[in-house]
Amino acid sequence: MKKPTVEDIIYYLLECSCPVTIKEISRHFMISEKTVWNRLHNEMLNQLLGNRVKLILKNNVGIYLEGETEELGSLKRRILKSLGSKNYQHELRQNHILLDLLLGKEEYTIKGLMDRHLVSRNHIIQDLNDLQKYIEPLDLVIKKTQNSGVSILGDEILIRQLLEKTILQTSFFYKKSLNKDIKFDEGIQMVLDELLLEKELVRAIYVVEKVQQKILKPFTDEGRKELILQIIISQYRSSIDNDIQYVEYDLDKDKIRFREFIKLFLDNQIFLKENDYIYLWKRCVLNRFASNDDYQINNKLLEMSRSLLNSIMDIKYNEENELLIKNLAYHLSQAINRSKEGIKPNNPILPKIKQEYGKFYSMVLTNVQIIEEEFNVSFNEDEIGFITIYISSIYETNLNKEFHKVLLISDSGIGQTQLMAMRLMKKFQNLLIHDMKTTMNIEEFQLQNCDVILTTRPILTKPIYRNKIIRISNFVSEDDIEKIKEHLNKKYILKTNENDFLNNDIDFRFFRSDSDSREDILNRYIQIATNEEYCTNRLLESVFEREKRSSTSIGQGIAIPHGNSAYIKKQAVFIIKNNKKVSWGKEEVDIVLLLLLRFEKLSENRNFFVRLYSCLERTELIRNIDNENQLEELKKYILKGD
Repeated sequence: MKKPTVEDIIYYLLECSCPVTIKEISRHFMISEKTVWNRLHNEMLNQLLGNRVKLILKNNVGIYLEGETEELGSLKRRILKSLGSKNYQHELRQNHILLDLLLGKEEYTIKGLMDRHLVSRNHIIQDLNDLQKYIEPLDLVIKKTQNSGVSILGDEILIRQLLEKTILQTSFFYKKSLNKDIKFDEGIQMVLDELLLEKELVRAIYVVEKVQQKILKPFTDEGRKELILQIIISQYRSSIDNDIQYVEYDLDKDKIRFREFIKLFLDNQIFLKENDYIYLWKRCVLNRFASNDDYQINNKLLEMSRSLLNSIMDIKYNEENELLIKNLAYHLSQAINRSKEGIKPNNPILPKIKQEYGKFYSMVLTNVQIIEEEFNVSFNEDEIGFITIYISSIYETNLNKEFHKVLLISDSGIGQTQLMAMRLMKKFQNLLIHDMKTTMNIEEFQLQNCDVILTTRPILTKPIYRNKIIRISNFVSEDDIEKIKEHLNKKYILKTNENDFLNNDIDFRFFRSDSDSREDILNRYIQIATNEEYCTNRLLESVFEREKRSSTSIGQGIAIPHGNSAYIKKQAVFIIKNNKKVSWGKEEVDIVLLLLLRFEKLSENRNFFVRLYSCLERTELIRNIDNENQLEELKKYILKGD
């Protein structure tokens, strides 16, 4: 079991209502008193607490934190953000169980897993059920037998890829708890050390460096980490006679380089079987980096990259953006090649992408299907996460160049208003404070000539100006900053005017559900959609195929299942509120938006999803729907922007 970090102990102290002793902390975390002492004298502690919170250790009293209520609350929020959600330990335990089974160093029984992870039988059974759903898309199976215990069965290449992915994901938990940036030699090394595989790391790193220098071009950063791990994994799996039976790859054009590749391994005392070498070579070729000058991008893919981008944001075409689009097309071409070769990428920061770029992730998820169908491939959620990073990068590059004229309205006096203006300009380099007024001397031409109206007081204006208004406090708080960011994001992505309405023929339906599983929800409500002629009976298979490729859960307990738009007869959004959370991929979901949509224009598609996801970001708008009037209000907002 992973030992608690400084952050874990400080969070425990924040939760305690009175001073505690070192002995009490050691009992709570099941570690020695010496370990507690070392954690509390760790060099990270001062950096974590800052200047305004102090750790007090008093004889005959105990240990506690001293500081203003606001500062203690801020510290708690920072730690929670660092540690992740309340499911942090639960997810980490499942990763460790998966590592135990994939390594196969010993045959674990249910009882053995209970003892190893210090949880009940029910917890282990539930973890194994969750993990089975998680690995199902890879056609892997968790087998439980009375005599042999628990094991994972399936294709050896897929088992190795899953082991690689699980190590990367587990390393991310470690790095997150240490509050450091993601670097190969920190988190991964810690995981390999726990798994007793670290001794192979130095030679694997050396071989990959030499492959880049002497045989192939440099790898991507993620690709380099994956290759190093695959060498270590291949050594281990091969040593316990888990062999790759067959690798499909034409070596005819690469015979000379492939021989040099094998020689590098042999020279460094890394002895593998022939199929191991072929598999690793294939991974190297697909992970190498080629510059845009060296790589001729398919014109059709370039055009589809533009379309994908246009389905998400309105972008100006200039030389810089064309280069960014070309980079996106190159990444998509590599993703297509990986999919065709059966290589599943690993994206250890996927939860963070969903959390910080949820809108873009969701829009990529619902729009990438055209590319999948054109090239007969399927992207898993890790790959969709990487595509999201590219899209987000293009968006942020363009957003920072979009300047906005601001009318600042405040009745707090010229000095306070100027302080507000300085804080705003410091936070937003692309905000131009065009004018500063009080509520008593605003003129209409000033409202017309600005892009954004920031006001500390309610103001009466014509309806055409209301979309410009953001209400802020006199001190421009962090909440105000977030509100302004959200407003600018929407303004940039969705450049609509007041007449930019969507077609009104989209039905919005609300259902209460008592289903026990994702499969039950999809079967039940797609059948309703079929019976009421919203779709053909082929949609069900299409939706399940989408879920198998990549889960449509988008975080915050919400999923947006969808299938091939060719099977849609009549457009609708089914909002399904389940009475309990059910497993949806590796997440838990209780709100399901079944999307039965088929847009003819890219602008309609973009406008609909931007408005929908602005509702999803404020989950209470969906969760609080309880009657037809509230449903109608949601529909009005999404279709008309009101």
